[in-house]
Amino acid sequence: MAGDFPNLDLTTILHWHEPNLLDPPRRPWFPIYSIILTVLTALLLGGRIWAQARKSIDGVRLDDVLACSAWVRTLTPLFEVLN
Repeated sequence: MAGDFPNLDLTTILHWHEPNLLDPPRRPWFPIYSIILTVLTALLLGGRIWAQARKSIDGVRLDDVLACSAWVRTLTPLFEVLN
């Protein structure tokens, strides 16, 4: 069925389960998982910036700035998960 949404028929849709909107399943492991991946990413990105700043004559360049801005953008879902 994956990727076949334009060709759905009514019998397929009727086999779907009703959504549980009153008590949805929770994922208590997800905040811890997100924090671990965020810290790991911060360490790797920090190591890259530190190595790039030491190695290059130009220091930090556009690709490093873009990588840092992308990493900051990924922090938004983490704060949503923790709330």
